[in-house]
Parts: sequence; C-alpha cells; structure tokens
Amino acid sequence: MTTPPTECVILLHGLGGHRWLMQPLARRIHKAGYQVQLWGYRSFLSDTATHAQHFASWLSQLALNATCTRIHIVAHSLGSIVTRLALLHHVPQNPRLAELIGRTVMICPPNHGSHAARRLTPWVGWLSRPLVELSDSPHSLVRSLPEDLALRHAIGIIRASRDYVVSPGSTELQGVTQYTTIPATHSSVLFSRRTAEQTLHLLSTGKFLPNS
Repeated sequence: MTTPPTECVILLHGLGGHRWLMQPLARRIHKAGYQVQLWGYRSFLSDTATHAQHFASWLSQLALNATCTRIHIVAHSLGSIVTRLALLHHVPQNPRLAELIGRTVMICPPNHGSHAARRLTPWVGWLSRPLVELSDSPHSLVRSLPEDLALRHAIGIIRASRDYVVSPGSTELQGVTQYTTIPATHSSVLFSRRTAEQTLHLLSTGKFLPNS
C-alpha cells in the first residue's frame, strides 16, 4: 500500500505517555509512504484544553509547509480528546488548516470517559488535571464535549479487546461508523501490526478492514 509522499500523518500519545510509544506505529505508517511526525506534550502538567490549543497551534505551523497537502491524525487515549478539542474549537478558525485536515484514527479513545480515571481521581487527581477531566463521571469535561465531530471529519475508532482503562462503549462517538477491535490491552495495542494495518487502511480508504 503506497500513498503520495505529500500526505502527512501526525501521531500523539495519551496520558502519561511519550512520543517513543508511538514510534513502532509511526515506522509502519512511514514505510507505507506517508510523511510522519510525532507530537509530544507533557500530558500531566496542563489541562486538556491547553494541550488542544498547543496542538492546534503546532498544526497551524505545519499547514504553512507547502509539502503537506493533507494532514491525517492518529491519536491514542487522551490524545484523541486533545484532537477532538482542537478540531472542535481551534481548527475551524484557520481555513487553511481546516481544508488540509484529512482522516483521524482514534485508538482507545475515552470519548465517554474512563472508569479507571474515575477510580484514580480521589487518590491522585490532584497530580493531573487531565485525569479528572477523563473521568466517566457525569459532569466531567469529556462527558460535556459536543458529539457531532464526525459530521465534519472522517473518523475511525480502534478498540482493544482487553482494555481495562476504557470500556468499549466509552469509545463510541456519534456519527462514527468505522470501528474495529484489536486483541490487545490499552497500551499494547500501539505495538500491534494489526493496529498499523487497520490504521493504514482507514487512512487510505476511509474504512477499516473487516475483522477476521
């Protein structure tokens, strides 16, 4: 599977993660012919809205690069929520960037929150604002976000069959029709060859391969 080298794929990690966690997936995407860039952020130190603002600013600079004619996003866990906020609140303000945004793959996204985050919040929530915001409690930030993003952007969602951090139902997002499940845990899914295959198929065709 090949693609024009002017298509760029941006990968961002989740809470407590690091860019190196996305490297195996990034290498496989790069081998398929995409330009690949990793966006890292100090996930514990700022709230999710601040991360989204910084991500959108970084994307705006990338949009000035004449070699990027399409920008796809692949995000894991909290990175998916950062992406949602950026696409909802910041990207529409930059017409040049908005027209370059292509497809988005969310890997284990806590779109309706994480039960693990809720359980950890009373103990370590003071250490990390995003942990509180990712809770599946009724009034958390993630539960208050608009769900109509898929009406404006092509999104596919990858779930992990042994995810003890985000339940399958919590990954769902209104309007998304492309879902697939990988036999992995919340973190090990990033290292699965199947994840790379499904990601590449979604990026190139807009659909996942059928689960075998």
